[in-house]
Amino acid sequence: MCNEEHRLLESNIYIIKYGVDNDDVNKYLKTLYRYLWTDDNVFVSTLGHAPGKGLSLGELKRMESSLSRSKKSMPTLSQYLNELMYEKEMTQSSIAKRSGLTYNYVNNLVNGVSKGTKYKLIAIAIAMRLSLEETAKLLDTCGYKLNDSLKDKIIIVSFNEDVWDVSKVEDALNRVHNAGMSLFKA
Repeated sequence: MCNEEHRLLESNIYIIKYGVDNDDVNKYLKTLYRYLWTDDNVFVSTLGHAPGKGLSLGELKRMESSLSRSKKSMPTLSQYLNELMYEKEMTQSSIAKRSGLTYNYVNNLVNGVSKGTKYKLIAIAIAMRLSLEETAKLLDTCGYKLNDSLKDKIIIVSFNEDVWDVSKVEDALNRVHNAGMSLFKA
């Protein structure tokens, strides 16, 4: 077995043991099926077990089924915004007003018509008074992340200091060394 196959096997064992949710699980399982089965339909273990002693095809399929059930699907931006609006008892109008965005822009996001930009989603997070964890999940629905940029660091500090006014965050972004930063400009 090559190093890549061994790495994939160890990843699968770790995922199965510790319940780690990983989007590559299916890829790993397919690779296992392709490379690691003997002619006797017995999975050959390479983790210190005796040769020929391993998982049967049925056992591996049951593990795959269990993993599939335990994987949590990521909500869409629209689904997550609707969930947050319900939890926070907020309307699209109130979000638009507090975030400085138009009602139509917020409505398009809530209804799944469009995908927001990273910093406009952050403006919505500020308007909704989301925690950093909720904000990270909101950004993740569109594939965005907070990073180590100066702009994102200022935004994180704003969240940590409970600054829930978009204009105050804008002011903080404009007062730093690299003036001219904005939530509304990429």
